[in-house]
Amino acid sequence: MTNNQQLNDKTNDEKRAAFIDDLFYGSDDKKSAIADEILRLYALLPIAFLDEFDETLWLVKQAQYHQKQRNTVSLSSINKILHDRRLISKQEIASFITSSLTLSSYNALKFDHYKALALVIITQLYIHGDHPGQIENLCNEIRQYAQGRRKKLIPLLPELTRYDFSSLIEYFNELIQNNDGIDKQQHNRLTYYRNPIRSSYEARQGIHRNVGTREFKNSHELSKSKKQLFDDEQDIFTAQITEISTQSKSNDSWYSEDNIQPERSLSLVSSKHFVRYDRHLNGMRAHAINSSIIKNSMVLTCHISHVLQFDIGCLLKECIELIRYNSTKSEVATTLLLMLFTGNSFSEIKQWKAAKSPKTDHIIGIKREFKLPSIKKLDNELTFLLKDFQSEYCLPLPLNLISSLKNFNFNSINDNDIKCLLSDIKAKHQLSLNVSSISQYMKQTLIAENTDICIIELITGNDPQNESARYYTKISQNDFLDSYTQYCQHLNMLSQSDYLFDRYEIRNNGFLGSPFYIEEKRLQWIFQQFNTYFKKTAQEPKGYFSEPYHNMLVLELQMILGLSSGYRPVNDWFGTLNDIHLTTGEYRIADKERGSVYGGRVVILPLIAINRTRAYLQYCERAELHYNVSSPTLSLRYREARQGKSAFCFYIRKNKIDMCTPSSYAEQIDMIFPLQPNWTRHYLRSYLYSQGISGELIAAWLGHKYANQRPFGQFSQFKRSELIAISECLQLHLTTLLGKSNGQTDRRRAST
Repeated sequence: MTNNQQLNDKTNDEKRAAFIDDLFYGSDDKKSAIADEILRLYALLPIAFLDEFDETLWLVKQAQYHQKQRNTVSLSSINKILHDRRLISKQEIASFITSSLTLSSYNALKFDHYKALALVIITQLYIHGDHPGQIENLCNEIRQYAQGRRKKLIPLLPELTRYDFSSLIEYFNELIQNNDGIDKQQHNRLTYYRNPIRSSYEARQGIHRNVGTREFKNSHELSKSKKQLFDDEQDIFTAQITEISTQSKSNDSWYSEDNIQPERSLSLVSSKHFVRYDRHLNGMRAHAINSSIIKNSMVLTCHISHVLQFDIGCLLKECIELIRYNSTKSEVATTLLLMLFTGNSFSEIKQWKAAKSPKTDHIIGIKREFKLPSIKKLDNELTFLLKDFQSEYCLPLPLNLISSLKNFNFNSINDNDIKCLLSDIKAKHQLSLNVSSISQYMKQTLIAENTDICIIELITGNDPQNESARYYTKISQNDFLDSYTQYCQHLNMLSQSDYLFDRYEIRNNGFLGSPFYIEEKRLQWIFQQFNTYFKKTAQEPKGYFSEPYHNMLVLELQMILGLSSGYRPVNDWFGTLNDIHLTTGEYRIADKERGSVYGGRVVILPLIAINRTRAYLQYCERAELHYNVSSPTLSLRYREARQGKSAFCFYIRKNKIDMCTPSSYAEQIDMIFPLQPNWTRHYLRSYLYSQGISGELIAAWLGHKYANQRPFGQFSQFKRSELIAISECLQLHLTTLLGKSNGQTDRRRAST
């Protein structure tokens, strides 16, 4: 046997293995259902096409190998999973084989004949030659046929029982050349059948095209934030701030969680007094007003607008007196206290939905909804993660404050009434309060007590887009209610009264927020499966340097680095080795830089993550030598990964380099656990929150803004010791997940 023949045999074996991976999708039960379909189609294939290719019998043997005696999975359910996970175009062969005829008006036997013929042809073209375009077109045509979208084409397709390969190709050639009465669309679709049939029968090698990558910019949209008032007293400083941001669109639910920061933003400051001055002076005034609003939102203890407890105590006493004695201003006093207890403005209060007691039908608090994008489109196989999760919750309010209310409309009062009452109280006690500061007091108090920002946002009921961390955190309803109770007790203490003490008692064992804080035992099981696969496959002759082994190795490394660093899903995910200092563990992450604005951060990797990265680099070094002759392109890619010239994480698909992107990751992880690409950020944020890590430190680790400031900016006061503390915390947790001995050295050795 010549060297060329040996090389061809090796290539065909690799293609057969890749074809099996593409054809038999999913779990063993799903593979069994597909195997049943293959054997059924083989039995229906017309005799003239039965023995043309040797690969047909090979395919039958593969189907028999994957077949089970009892099978409970249907083809339609597999096809639906592919649709739901947006894998139809990427798993075109699995989508083709799982497609079933939907219209009873169609000739089912004719469809089965063409599906069976297509299966034989696709098998032949996949293993011999290079025909990705023809395979994709034929798979798509059969799928469209099954869905009833080829009504004009079907009458043009002949009955296969009357033809063999030669006569069938001749029929299509004649029909395509003499296209009288056939429109251009049907003409093209006929070629989608003719070309692969001809290529397989004539053993054509196909054409390999090297196509460079192209980047298409996503469309953008404008979003507008709510208005913010700069000052409640002096109209000359009244400002309405609108932020106009352009944001990329994506159909994936997780995308909005990691891309809510604007690429560009513009703050608009409007005031009727601007017309009195020239535009340069107005620009300076607008810039100063905008900066002051951002500064106020930081709730700094040293800020001049910091609300004093004495002022709040006086406000509470005065409003309680007005409500207790049923004054004409009691409704206005109630509104002021509702703002104080919830951190909401008057306009937001009027939009509340009342939560009522199931027994008495009286108002007991506010009914709020909190449903994240990741929950709305959760994969069917992950619905178990939603156990004990709730999308609605109740914020209980003091009963004496709301006992006389039937709703929260407050139609009889307006903003001026609130300002007038507050002005009277201020004059009586010489206070420095304003309406905005009353709403701000709740946030100011809870931040001073180191309460997590997610709990504060749950109390105010703000949209999740106002605070990135809300997307990622799993919060116990009881923890949330306990924090709110502490704030209510703080207000009761300031009021020196028990009038606002009584609230409707609510205890709830449910959870709010992210469902991706997965149980430890499930993650331990996943890592055990990785370990078992590596040990088993490394002992096989071609296993250690195989495409599946490499991809599984990268997936495991991505999970470990994701759980260690919270790296956002981006193209060339996890960057290059130049970003990691393996000696110190410092990892520079710049997953969200835009324009000239620096948005990077530095984390310190746990020891397990460092060791696993080193083990992966050792594998890359061996793979570079292994592929030096048989695949120089792949060998070069391994070298570039080791040298930091290219991203060190990449996949191999059908002997070609596949960039590590969110979509390619989703395709790879789908076979293991179909989690959305940024699930590790959810898990990491929830875990650090559960360990009592400061919200400011968590924001820095994940690259979130905190107090309207990016982490590691020019005024950052983070210490290296704080980062080391988080790294050590993650080291202990990863040791629990992977095992003490797992990941310390390169446990995978090539079989030589």
